[in-house]
Amino acid sequence: MLWLRITLINLIKLRGNYHYRRCVPAALIGFIDKKFVQKSTGTSNRIEAGLIAREIDATNERYWAMLRSDDSAKAWHTYYDICRQASILQLYYRSADELATEPLEEILRHAESL
Repeated sequence: MLWLRITLINLIKLRGNYHYRRCVPAALIGFIDKKFVQKSTGTSNRIEAGLIAREIDATNERYWAMLRSDDSAKAWHTYYDICRQASILQLYYRSADELATEPLEEILRHAESL
């Protein structure tokens, strides 16, 4: 019998699903303009969430490494690709001021889609 131990990293449970959450490295907050990165794993299963969180974490590490490197053009293209993919999924960045003008029901609908 083979035993596999999976260490769950950076997970919190919100509204029934696990979410990946991690502090943005202090040196990169100026680039990213956030203190934390948070993303739903889309599952309530701890093992699945752990595997998804590892993938999210690896993606963040690669992106942060590009930002730290001199190859900022590559980092920008990666960011642009991510934004394009989010747009296809009808996910758009809005500032807190913009969100505050929307009805509460709309804000909650957006939050639940994450």
